[in-house]
Amino acid sequence: MPQYNPRNFAGFIITGLVAMLASPSGSWAANLGISGGLARTPSTNNAPTSGSNSAGVTGLWDPSDRWTFDGGWGMSLPRGGGDPANPLSAKEVQHAIHMLTLGATWVPGAGETTVTVDEDGQTDEDELPTHWSFGGGLSLSPKVIERTATTLAMQDTVAGKTSTYDAPMLLQAGSSSLGGNLWTSWETGGTSDFETEITLGAALSDVSSRQTVEEFIGRNGQLTTSAELKDLCGGTATLTKALAKSCKRLKPLLKAETATLLVVPISLTVAETLFRATDVSLGGTYYAYSQDPNSVGYFSLANQAKKAPNGETVAGSAASFGTGVAVAPFDWSTAASVSHKLGPVRMSANIGYSHYYGDIGHYTSAGLRANYKVAEHWRLLANVAGQSDVDTDGAATRSWSGGAAIKYTF
Repeated sequence: MPQYNPRNFAGFIITGLVAMLASPSGSWAANLGISGGLARTPSTNNAPTSGSNSAGVTGLWDPSDRWTFDGGWGMSLPRGGGDPANPLSAKEVQHAIHMLTLGATWVPGAGETTVTVDEDGQTDEDELPTHWSFGGGLSLSPKVIERTATTLAMQDTVAGKTSTYDAPMLLQAGSSSLGGNLWTSWETGGTSDFETEITLGAALSDVSSRQTVEEFIGRNGQLTTSAELKDLCGGTATLTKALAKSCKRLKPLLKAETATLLVVPISLTVAETLFRATDVSLGGTYYAYSQDPNSVGYFSLANQAKKAPNGETVAGSAASFGTGVAVAPFDWSTAASVSHKLGPVRMSANIGYSHYYGDIGHYTSAGLRANYKVAEHWRLLANVAGQSDVDTDGAATRSWSGGAAIKYTF
């Protein structure tokens, strides 16, 4: 697989944004927006309060009737979400996630006109409707290093008896993504009370993750770092039988788990404009993966096989845990939305349903959003949403979140 340098790619995107900003075209200054906001998810029985703070810059440049270029930078800083019951949660570290994007849209029929001459010899020039448009873009999320407190599921089998326990552990994960997309859209392009738009798109994302164990607390309550474990198990000193057994079981955790997953979502959306003020859309997305996303990037140790006195192979000790790559492993999803403009306010509502890859459950969501034009350049945005995550046993985890943002457009 070709290797890429995130710094060089980020520099390419930033250079493109600067070039558009420095363009003599006056349309750029009229399409530069700066926004910032926050979102919070209240605590539940299973999770503490979490959320994020965000900021972003977006720009649009129209060098001609047929071409439009856009770019942007967005930042999201996760807040909270740690498990206070885990003694290692105080060592959690969360850094801001950045996203850089560049895109282009080409409308081949834009700007074309037709000239007619009436019986009196008067000429009339009309702009032809545009039906087709094509676009594409690139996106980059540079590598982010995070430390998360989790648990290590330990299983011991002694004399045919199996016991399990959870060992607190501090996991360090670094992840990044690089992607691109292509799309085409057809619309009626008229000015009637009923207009239709159909969009077909496909994307490709390269999501990379590297996980390492930093610390863990064993069954005896003793804190051990990965460096100490490396020195203990990788040294030349003679180990006791008990220590040798522990090293054999835990040594695989010292090796970093590196994973790369290619995700290809293919989507189709149909949108209808009703009476020029109401928009209704219905869409679906199918996800293809380079490998099983449920098994990528997880620490997993197979049971250490033993020979019983009768010659049969029985399970030994085992340990597994992990968070995998940062992607929701959906198999397919569908969503519907409706929005209506009431003077300076545009209200919208949406619902969605997603089926997890491997038939391991489903995810549903619903939300409301308001966009209020305070003044010529100022916008206020607010939203509230609810989510429900259901596993294969039918157990549901429900939550809701709320957010607000302010946007200024030059």
